[in-house]
Amino acid sequence: MFLESAQPIPEGDLLSWLEPFLRSEVDRGVASRSRREQSRYLTRFCGWAASRSVAAPKQITSSHLTDFLSDSGFTEKKSSCKGMIWALHGFFSYLSLQGLVEQNPTKILHYPSLPERRSVPIYLQEDQLRALLKGNAAQAEFSEFLVLSLLATLGMRPGDICKLQPCNIHLSEAVVVFRSKGGYVQRLPVPESLVTLLSAHMSTLPDTAETLFANRLGRPITTNWIQRLTAKAGERIGLPFKLTPRIIRHTFATHAADRSGTVVTKRLLGHRYLRTTNVYTHLSPRRFRSLMNCHPYRGRTGHKVKESARVASGDG
Repeated sequence: MFLESAQPIPEGDLLSWLEPFLRSEVDRGVASRSRREQSRYLTRFCGWAASRSVAAPKQITSSHLTDFLSDSGFTEKKSSCKGMIWALHGFFSYLSLQGLVEQNPTKILHYPSLPERRSVPIYLQEDQLRALLKGNAAQAEFSEFLVLSLLATLGMRPGDICKLQPCNIHLSEAVVVFRSKGGYVQRLPVPESLVTLLSAHMSTLPDTAETLFANRLGRPITTNWIQRLTAKAGERIGLPFKLTPRIIRHTFATHAADRSGTVVTKRLLGHRYLRTTNVYTHLSPRRFRSLMNCHPYRGRTGHKVKESARVASGDG
């Protein structure tokens, strides 16, 4: 938990700007886990800067940053180096907005190239996906089946589903609008089948409900809750491996990429970079029908994947 500062923060104190920066990340919708990582990385940097008698933001140069990464061994650990550079970029962008640095010294810092993925993601075949949804439609509780449908039909991340509120669901427009990973606002079209299910679910919520899904104790569901849900859903239909939310998201991504290519899929998944989506383009041996049409409650008409991307990008 970050402490509120009642006194004005001295302009020249680098470390004292860390807490205001972290509070700004809360407003931006950055996850608590990510903020803890930012705090850990930046506290280490501020300590290094203080040991070099460089405490004021305006004193920090690009050379200081490269020296810090080298002295701390980050240049030899690509994954940790990427996290540190990400934290530094965010911190100094914030300081720049506050007028504390004339030029952002992190502009010269580039993310290291990580090794290529050694194995392609596991995903469900079309018949397995259909069996998963149909089998659990009859056996799972209604709210559990709805969560499973959001994973499979929209490709949402578990953390995003946990944070959904009734105000994020726009049934009249058939879209879900939420702040996704990295603080980006994502707008996903909802197929007719899910509009019906969401409408039925929301009609059971009290007017004061602050979360779309709650557990039996009335508390918001967690990612662990969703992991247990998906594992049990896979067991119901006899899958030979443990089903996870990641596998379901990979399934959505693979089918969507095979159907409409990476640019469309990138929009639907909320990826920042196209290279993140490229891994899915070569997984499937043939063209699939739209993943949204696999849902057992689909209507006669449904959103096509390309139409989905058009709505997701705000062009329609």
